[in-house]
Amino acid sequence: MFNPDGTHRPDAAIAAEAARAIAQLIKDGVMKPQNAPATPLKGFDDANKYIEKYPGAFTESTPTAPVSAPAVSAPVKPADCPADLPCASTPAKVEVSAVTPAPSEQAAAPVSEPPQVAVPRKANSAGTGAGTGAKPAPGEPPYYVLGPNDVVGVFVFEERTVPGTYTIGPDGRISMPLIGTFRVVGLTVPELSDLIAQKLHDDGGVLEPVVNVQLLRSNSKQYTIVGGLGRTGPVPLLRDTSVLDAIAAAGGFKDFANKKDVQIRRSTQTFHFNYLEVLKGKNMAQNIQLEDGDLIIVKE
Repeated sequence: MFNPDGTHRPDAAIAAEAARAIAQLIKDGVMKPQNAPATPLKGFDDANKYIEKYPGAFTESTPTAPVSAPAVSAPVKPADCPADLPCASTPAKVEVSAVTPAPSEQAAAPVSEPPQVAVPRKANSAGTGAGTGAKPAPGEPPYYVLGPNDVVGVFVFEERTVPGTYTIGPDGRISMPLIGTFRVVGLTVPELSDLIAQKLHDDGGVLEPVVNVQLLRSNSKQYTIVGGLGRTGPVPLLRDTSVLDAIAAAGGFKDFANKKDVQIRRSTQTFHFNYLEVLKGKNMAQNIQLEDGDLIIVKE
């Protein structure tokens, strides 16, 4: 082997630089780590070729390459070899460490998706057609608002202890198995259905309560008729009822009843109703909706 100037280069000099030369070959992509030379002679030859190509690459004693240099073990002399005779040495083993890839070449760690959290289901009611605080569709009459002494029927699907008939007390409360006593005055029937379902879920241990509530008897709202109609006295106000509806439900006028001036008294207000005009489709605004506590007076 020779130096670039043509002078002979001793094998010992090549051996001293073989390790760094091979490491540089690996770094430059000229040699793959798995193809590292298995014998010093082969390693010297490859190293010498690299030194001839890059004569100034190894002027410094300390390599600057970030790649760790392969470890070259010295030739091993057999133990049975006489001290004064040359013997064939065991080929040195060259161990080349793997090249660490650059950060940009390293595989990106998989991004784990956030865990999915199960959201507990809220108990829902069925059979009412509306949720808590629901309002009727446009054009439909408003829901009945429960009051003291009203009677409601409660049905709970696949539950035997709760269904039954319940009367709202004068204090506005009802008492039911599993969920105790609670206030219901001021609620609509759909709202009461949802409230019972929620209490059964939260306090009664029923996972999926299906509740239906019906108004069986209205005792809290009424209007009163006096005078010249077929039936007089208190009348339950179960639904939206106009003055004309109330007259028809009471059996109509008596023979000498005043049909032109029916009075509806509401607290401090007095409304007038002309039955004959309404029958002809005139001044229909006087056919007002009755409210709880209204008094209808028909003079004779």
